[in-house]
Amino acid sequence: MQDNTPTYIEELNTLNELIQDWTDKPDQNGNTSSEFILEFDLVINQLRQLATNSSDYDLDHICEHYQKNLIIFYESKISSTQMELICAWPIYIDEFLLHRDSTEVKKSLEEFLCDKNWPSTYSINDISSAPTNIDIILDETEIFVSTDKSTSIDDSGDDNTDNLTSEQRELLELINAEVVEIQMMHIERLTQLVNSSDISYEVLCEEVDTQIDQLNRIGSAADMIGLHGLKKYCKHLQKIVDQLQNLDRKQLVELLDQLMIWPEIIQTYLLAPQDSGCILAALDYLNLDSWPIQLKSVEHKNMEDAFFSSKVEVDSSQIPERINEATEESVSLNKPEDVAEELFDSLLQDLPEQTAEFSFAVQKLTGHDYLEQLEVSKRIAHTLKGAGNTVGIQGLANLTHHIEDILDALLKDRAKPSQQLHSVIEDAADYLEEMSEFLHGIGSEPKEAIPILQAIINWANYIDEHGVPSASNIALPGHDVSTTANTQDSDFQNNSSERDVPTDQSIRVATRLIDDLLKRAGENINSNAQIQEFVIRTKNYAKQLHTNNNRIKTLVSELEHLIEVRGFSSRFSSNNKLGIFDPLEMDQLNELNTYTNLLIEAAADSNEFVSNIQESVLRLENISNNQGRILIENQEAVLRTRMVPVKSILQRLKRAVKQANKLSNKQVQLNITGDDVLIDSDILNQLADPLMHILRNAVDHGIEQPEIREKLGKNENGSIELSFLKKGKLINIRCKDDGRGLDIDRIKSRGLELGLIQESEEFNKENALKLVLQHGFSTKEEVSQLSGRGVGLDVVLAEVRDLKGSVLIDSDSGQGTKIELTVPTTFYSTQALLGTYANNMLAISSRGIEEILHPGAGKIISLNGQSHFAYKQKRYPIFDLQNSLFNEYSNETEDPSQAVLITKDDFNKSYAILIDKILDSREITIEPFSRYIPKMSGLIGTTILGDGSVTTVIDLLDIVNASDSSVLKSRNKIQKQTSQDKEQHALIVEDAISTRKSLAQFMMDLGYKVDTAKDGVEAIDIIQKQLPSIILTDLEMPRMNGLEFTDHLRSNEETKDIPIIMITSRATDKHKKEAKRVGVTEYMTKPFDEDKLLHLLKKVSTVI
Repeated sequence: MQDNTPTYIEELNTLNELIQDWTDKPDQNGNTSSEFILEFDLVINQLRQLATNSSDYDLDHICEHYQKNLIIFYESKISSTQMELICAWPIYIDEFLLHRDSTEVKKSLEEFLCDKNWPSTYSINDISSAPTNIDIILDETEIFVSTDKSTSIDDSGDDNTDNLTSEQRELLELINAEVVEIQMMHIERLTQLVNSSDISYEVLCEEVDTQIDQLNRIGSAADMIGLHGLKKYCKHLQKIVDQLQNLDRKQLVELLDQLMIWPEIIQTYLLAPQDSGCILAALDYLNLDSWPIQLKSVEHKNMEDAFFSSKVEVDSSQIPERINEATEESVSLNKPEDVAEELFDSLLQDLPEQTAEFSFAVQKLTGHDYLEQLEVSKRIAHTLKGAGNTVGIQGLANLTHHIEDILDALLKDRAKPSQQLHSVIEDAADYLEEMSEFLHGIGSEPKEAIPILQAIINWANYIDEHGVPSASNIALPGHDVSTTANTQDSDFQNNSSERDVPTDQSIRVATRLIDDLLKRAGENINSNAQIQEFVIRTKNYAKQLHTNNNRIKTLVSELEHLIEVRGFSSRFSSNNKLGIFDPLEMDQLNELNTYTNLLIEAAADSNEFVSNIQESVLRLENISNNQGRILIENQEAVLRTRMVPVKSILQRLKRAVKQANKLSNKQVQLNITGDDVLIDSDILNQLADPLMHILRNAVDHGIEQPEIREKLGKNENGSIELSFLKKGKLINIRCKDDGRGLDIDRIKSRGLELGLIQESEEFNKENALKLVLQHGFSTKEEVSQLSGRGVGLDVVLAEVRDLKGSVLIDSDSGQGTKIELTVPTTFYSTQALLGTYANNMLAISSRGIEEILHPGAGKIISLNGQSHFAYKQKRYPIFDLQNSLFNEYSNETEDPSQAVLITKDDFNKSYAILIDKILDSREITIEPFSRYIPKMSGLIGTTILGDGSVTTVIDLLDIVNASDSSVLKSRNKIQKQTSQDKEQHALIVEDAISTRKSLAQFMMDLGYKVDTAKDGVEAIDIIQKQLPSIILTDLEMPRMNGLEFTDHLRSNEETKDIPIIMITSRATDKHKKEAKRVGVTEYMTKPFDEDKLLHLLKKVSTVI
């Protein structure tokens, strides 16, 4: 058995903490403490749940023994020796989990569990030394069918749920889930009320009264499945609860702790419904002396007999027969209107991890540890089936139900799946992941639902009738066994990092809430910028005040000097009005003297004010800096709530390579590194499609066929290296294959054909890379489902540019191609330069800026009639920013005061951009433009500056890329030609909406422009507006069926040669002959298989 010790560490630590708390209270030593016993029992329940989930039956049995003794200890006096046993239990269990295979450890545990001081002893023989595989346990179970068509447990079976069938287990699990819900919702609520002193007696009684309803629910459910003893038990508990409400508050509160243990008693019984210890412990609980009413001896005997005679009954008439045909209803992923949002959210929270874990286990089903992986995959299938049924997602519930049956059969036979069966289960695992993505709203609705479910049903029915197949060449209807070369198991093995289940707890947060938090964080940062701006202003004011004070001092000094001179001369020229005083004995003061003194005092006060302002500003600056730091940390924390690891899309990428391998008959291994890098979930979801396109491109047209690779001395299996690396606030994604690389000569030839280049022009690798990124450019004569080198790379470029990222391509003939994507980790903020240009304040995103040169660092020169910026032996063409922003041409003249920005476009070409002045560099938050403002290249939004003004945020890289005249010229030429030569239209005529959507999505994936119609009449109207290249039609439709529609088209000169594929559920020769007679090109039966349809499309069309 796999060591599960790490799973139980938290629970064992909790037990040890409880024991420490218990032993620290001397007043409770040697006496029963109901509080601690209850808490112990709750933790043991959690341990048992974990053990059951991981099929760890040894630990489950040991925990059961511990619980039995805890129940006995609940109302009895505990000796010091028994208390030591209780406290030592976690230590022995921890040692056992660490060394399960040690004979010495097992012997020590046996001696401990069999200690005579335990009220209920335990035998170590219950600890299995043989494999605890579920199929071995089931083989030992004796099942019989009673005359009333009910499946029951025989009394001779062992006292545990291992003797139960899967249907019986499910019934017990349903009741147990009800009990757990009661414990979580009502018992915890009751506990809070008991511990609250301000809750009225009436409120307390009302909450106690709810226990009667809960017990009635459990009793009724137990009676329905044959647990009549539990029904009587719940009935008596209802009487006890009813009597409790006649007690006063003090008596009621004293008994509530005792009452709240009933869900745990019932949970313990449900885990082992035939265990005598559990039954007797439950009855002892009813016989406690403290209850207001006692269980009479006759009632005790009747209830005990009812418990031991109870059998879990499954009405075989209620077990649905396996269906034979998958239908649209059976694969529906629609959410029922009446389902609780909480249930649906719970499903979405767990689904991605469960489907990924299921896929990993399924990939390992043919390995040496296949039995363990069978158990894991069956457990997950069972969980998904239950979740699907609970929420009402029929497609999920039906598929996992039949998968579980297949896995269960394999487990019972201890058999590996055959190659064909394994392939079918793998396809189903891929579909489950696609289903998860669709339900999360990050992917389209899976297209192969019906064929996949049909294949699973066929295998389940085959196994029901013939048993698990041992032959490897069995191929059942409903699943087309691929004839392509099989890739090695290692091709799609997960990296070691994928095996680790994250231990960090996660929560679901509404995107709208996160967006609001981000907006508020951005506003706080803007507010802080304003504070800093006013701090700077205040500093300037203080500086000006200080200067003014110095000036006042100077004036005062001069004034004092003037007064002294004039005062001295006036003493001798004027009469001594006071007469009796000598001038030396008394100063003669006039108004000038008074104002001078006031001026001196004001200057002194001013100096004091300056000191106070400087001190306050210094403190304000420190506070502002600290606030800014906190706000930035807050914003980063909020941003992290949007971050998800790259590994969340790895399965989609692996499926893309897997499907490409199948369609191209190649063997390509995808190796991924850096999958733990975190990136904004929106950006990652938008990156998924470009990445899948690049990978499909690499497989289809980058990697050579195995026989060609062998001749070239390469490994037959191609290799694609995909790496993710975080660099500051950017994510660098590099995809490198070891294929043929770009064919420069073929690209040049195609460019000449399209008139994009002249024969006399110099053509190098840089020019070739520019061409392959143009819309519609391709060196292939035909377009395939997998885009070729260049076909669709313009879409990749456009989508990455929308993410404010860049694309670089490098290729060496015969050595492969490297595509490098660089995107920001988040949309919400960016580093920007604040500067002025043409008397306008601008915020310039730092994306694409290679270097900032201060005024006077270089000079402007003219080369071949074009202005260049010369700096350090390099010549940079000057980009006319004024023309791009304001549609005005500027005359570049040397201005020593202008700063220069050096930037690069997507083709690695450098430009110099002149800016009037660079004022600052800071982190800014960007507010996107309103949807009513037309999109303009390079203008990405607005931001609020420190002074409260709003300015535009520009992206130089976008502006440079959009203004490349040669690119625009070639793009226009190609668009004009390819719009006629390459664009293909498909018409889907189908009255069933789900099939119509599936076919439309499939054809769009192949590069078609698709129109849809519900019947032949609507289709004819569409054809009059747009002539299709190919038509896919149903047979049976309202108004005009497929035969009439085809007959009409074949009688029209304009439409008589259009290929028509009829896809219908009618499979008789009569229908096929009639279709051929009216002119149907190819005939195909539903449900449609993508591979078969693709084969027919290749056959009838020159496009595929």
